[in-house]
Amino acid sequence: MKTKPENVVLLVIDSLRADHLSCYGYERQTSPFIDSLAENGLKFEHAYSTAPWTVPAHGSLFTGELPSYHGSHRKSKTFKNSSDQSLAGLLSDEGYTTAGFSANPWLSPEFNFDTGFDHYSYLSPQPPFPNDDVYPENDKANLSSASGLLEIMSWMIDGNPLKRACNGFWKAYMDMGFVKTNDMTEAISDYVDENPESNNFIFANYMDVHDPHIDPVLSVREKRYYQKSSTKAPRTSNRIFPLVGKKVNFQTEPENPERARDLYDQSIREVDAGIEQLFDNISDQLNLDESLIIILGDHGECMGEHRYWGHGTYLHDELIQVPLIIDLPNSVSSESADQDAPVSLLALFDLIRSMSDESCDNESLVDSLGREPLYTECLGPRPNMEGKASETGYRGVIDAGWKLVRDRDTNKLSLEQVTSWPSDMTEDEAREHLQELEQDRWNKKATDVADGEGEISSATESRLSDLGYL
Repeated sequence: MKTKPENVVLLVIDSLRADHLSCYGYERQTSPFIDSLAENGLKFEHAYSTAPWTVPAHGSLFTGELPSYHGSHRKSKTFKNSSDQSLAGLLSDEGYTTAGFSANPWLSPEFNFDTGFDHYSYLSPQPPFPNDDVYPENDKANLSSASGLLEIMSWMIDGNPLKRACNGFWKAYMDMGFVKTNDMTEAISDYVDENPESNNFIFANYMDVHDPHIDPVLSVREKRYYQKSSTKAPRTSNRIFPLVGKKVNFQTEPENPERARDLYDQSIREVDAGIEQLFDNISDQLNLDESLIIILGDHGECMGEHRYWGHGTYLHDELIQVPLIIDLPNSVSSESADQDAPVSLLALFDLIRSMSDESCDNESLVDSLGREPLYTECLGPRPNMEGKASETGYRGVIDAGWKLVRDRDTNKLSLEQVTSWPSDMTEDEAREHLQELEQDRWNKKATDVADGEGEISSATESRLSDLGYL
């Protein structure tokens, strides 16, 4: 008799591209724990996101629809679907207790991404002294001017000078706009301790891999370590203030691109260790052997490829090809699953929902992954990209080893062969085939790109600005 997974654990690592995980062939050992899950489970070599940034990608993950269908994208960033249409709501109907944890401000209740969850926590970073405010413009004030310096001094003296000085230092040199993996691990572990009943759906979004990164002040010993190690991921310092240093953003090319890539790899290693600790913490309460565990990236990150740093604008492979690791319950066979087949994040909605239904054949569900063409979109302009990218965005279709992308401003088409994906089609055959798929997909159901943004709180606006979104 078929039984549904006792628990579903869906962990999303924000901005994680596949080719920087060691289990995908990366030269550095960035992900030993995730590697172990991949070795014992399923590792899909060609997994693609539906979008190159958080909001539309998670909208697809929670609905099984493209951004132009579910309506959450650049011009309308709230989650539009009702509880009975959302993944969490549907799993709740199947008897799961649903809990979500997000370190990303876009995925907060303010934007309705808590829809359908029984419990939802947006974890925001807190200054050393939360009751003494952080000067809102302290990282933008013109300290070289007398008026700017006087403004900050007046603010400090008005309250507790020492506490406000500490908060100001934290904001300028330590606050990245999101909480780190340790806080996420603690929050989920505490929740499981308090709610140990079976049949849990746990979703989490980890932000460590997202910029900005903190480049810590290194000791001589640490510098030698980095210089000698080409295959080991940079490690975290054990000093009292390991996160004190210079913020490195990916919105423009960093001063030291190689060091920026080091910090990206280091953040992957930290998340990997945090997830290992999480599983160790919750394994006594939850039967993970009979749980469905999925680890993925919601989108990737460009680090100089195509003369671009960051994410959210284009449909390059570095931005939409993501890792996808699935660890099935022990009672479900995965021997016939095609791990080389292309898989869209859209397929995860159907997989999770169907496996939670005891009437479905789990083996057939797993075998069917990767049987469809892949579609991806970036709708609406990226802030600060005026004149550099399409104002209305891009749409792409991927199949048979080829990718076709349409500029929605000009209708210009670009065709490229997907690296390491063999194809029997010629360029002309691929162009004709993909254009037919594109027209069939978007002419059927796609909605117009609509405006419709509510007011954003000042605190959330500050966080999003720190992350380069505003």
